[in-house]
Amino acid sequence: MKRHEEDLIGEEEIYHMLLEIMRSPELFRVLTGSALKGSIEPSMDKLRESDKQKLINLNRLEQKGFDVGPLKEKLLRRAAAE
Repeated sequence: MKRHEEDLIGEEEIYHMLLEIMRSPELFRVLTGSALKGSIEPSMDKLRESDKQKLINLNRLEQKGFDVGPLKEKLLRRAAAE
């Protein structure tokens, strides 16, 4: 877009931003978020084993039709605060 508008300074700034993103996968993940779900989700890395097991059990109950959303949120919030 900047090239089309003949904005060479803007084009160069965007070029350098894209280079920075491509050189830093961590920055790219922060900008876009993670698409991983389930047991490989990055937020699961901080959970204790007992909390992981609780979350697995809550997921099973959710698949059976139980409303366990608030319990899952509470568990994940508590883990994030630690």
